[in-house]
Amino acid sequence: MGKYYLLNPHYTLRGWKLLPYAVQQSTGGATEFMDKRRWDLITKCDGKTEIDIDALDGKDREIFTMWLSGSLIFECQQGSELWPYQRYVYYPTRFKESVHWSITGKFLP
Repeated sequence: MGKYYLLNPHYTLRGWKLLPYAVQQSTGGATEFMDKRRWDLITKCDGKTEIDIDALDGKDREIFTMWLSGSLIFECQQGSELWPYQRYVYYPTRFKESVHWSITGKFLP
């Protein structure tokens, strides 16, 4: 029999052009990009989808157990939901890890 799991509130589901599957820390902005297989697994951690860890294949079970021990996901009650800010947002632009702005005092007429 399965249980229900939810993404930790400190993480959000995000995607960008050429990198559609990512989990991003809501504070600090660290981003982990995922392949389709891992993405399909993490999106089942929605509080509504029953997951039987023992029924997962070896690789998925290993990944899922790592997420649980690392607090990326946690066990929850059936019907729990992601916070609105955690839901998947796709940005139609390329991913930029950081941007550096350099403001000078030079005046251009």
